This record gives sequence, structure tokens and C-alpha cells, in this order.
Amino acid sequence: MKENKIRVSIITGYYNRSSFVERTIHSVLNQTYEDFELLIFDDCSTDGTADVIRQCLDRTQDPRIRPTFNQENRGFVNGLIDTIKRASGEYIAIMGSGDVMASDRIAHQVELMDKQPETGVVGSHYVNLFEKRRVYRIRKPDVHNLSFEKLLEKNAFSHGEVMFRKSVYDAVGGYRSVFKFNQDYDLWLRMIRKSSFAIVPKILYLRFIQEDGASYNPEKYILQSRFVLLSKRINRMSEEDGRILLKEVAENGIDIQNHTKTHRNM
Repeated sequence: MKENKIRVSIITGYYNRSSFVERTIHSVLNQTYEDFELLIFDDCSTDGTADVIRQCLDRTQDPRIRPTFNQENRGFVNGLIDTIKRASGEYIAIMGSGDVMASDRIAHQVELMDKQPETGVVGSHYVNLFEKRRVYRIRKPDVHNLSFEKLLEKNAFSHGEVMFRKSVYDAVGGYRSVFKFNQDYDLWLRMIRKSSFAIVPKILYLRFIQEDGASYNPEKYILQSRFVLLSKRINRMSEEDGRILLKEVAENGIDIQNHTKTHRNM
């Protein structure tokens, strides 16, 4: 008898986001598509986030929720990497902490992926909501005929609204832990060489913009910009040169100017 496999693994991670846990979990459990697991990781929060997650588990008693509570802070990207290793789903759906998805998000994205086996990554239209200022912006990304060269010009997704095939993720090596920011852009630049990208032309995701994020914190913004440049440069390089550069960044930190001197082909 053939074992029934879970189709979708929804992954969300938290660090000191106690006030945002419930709305995200609620939107996941409210999906019309039910064949999923929700993998939550708390990255050693200090504000009671882990307690709120446990309270949600006790209240919902939903066996599809599989939490992990890190005993030390691993960082968001390492949390993603670790959690995807535990994932059982054919498809991986990313979910930003505190964000909300439409009740039919997973259904629409699974339908598209099932119909288009060549598609490795699918996003959607989404809303950026600046909650404190009560301002929102609708985003409608376009990936029609998207190529590697076009993707180098600009990231196509915001990350949280994306679903991808785990097989393609594994084939390109997954997220790379050296990327403290823009780990998604680096991943897309590798996945575009193995598969096509698609968009569900419908608003399926509500992204809450936090004012402690990279766009508002000058130090984080500068670091994020450096990782954008690193993403573009390393994905233009040969595999061997890329490994050397990754090792340098892991050992010495990210300094684009110094790396450029030693890697003129970036």
C-alpha cells in the first residue's frame, strides 16, 4: 500500500515576535487546502514568543503543527535550513513571522505547481502593510519570461509569499548560511537555472512591514545591500571561485571591496 505523503510544508520562524504569532498561525490553519504541515521554529526568543507558540498549540490541538524551540540563537537562515531538513512536503511554502495569507493561498499555488511541472518557484501578488502608519501598497511582480540576466537586475519576490519545489531546492544546495540577508535572492539566482518561475495573479499575501527591519535600520540596510551585491557576484562566478569566495566571507565577514580586488571576475 502506497504511503500518503504530505504535499506542502509551511515554514515560519520567530525571534522576539510574541505579539505576531497568533495571527500568522491562524491564517495558516484557516487554509482551504488541508494537506500540509506547519513547521514553526522559535530561535531562542527572550520575549515569551515560545510560550505564545505553546499556548497556540494547546488551544488548537492541531497535529499538523510541528514546533522546534532552539536552545541557542541560530539565526534566521540557519533556522530555515534546519527546518527544511525536517520537512516532509513536496512543496515548501515560506511564511514571514507576523504575516497573513489568504485562505486560498496554498490551494492556488499547489494547483499551479501541479499543472506546471517545469515551474520550481511560484509567488503571488501581495500587499505591503505599514501597520503603524496605516499605509499599504499592492505589489504585482511579473516573472513572465524571467531569465537569469533579468533576475540579476532585481529580485522578483519578497520571500514570504513564495512556494517552491523541495526537489529543486535540494538540487541547487538550498539556502546558504553565510547569507545573513538576501538568502532568498541568492537561492532564486540558482533556482532560475534549473526551473521556471511563475506568479498567481491574485493577492494572496499580506506582508506586515516591521520598522526594526532592514529597510529602516541603517546598519541592517547597509549589510543587506552588501549581501545583494554578493548574491549577484557569486552567481556570476564559476562554481570553484564561488566556493572560495563563500569560504572567505564565512571566515572574514562580508567586505565587497576587498573581495572584488581578489576576484576580478565577479
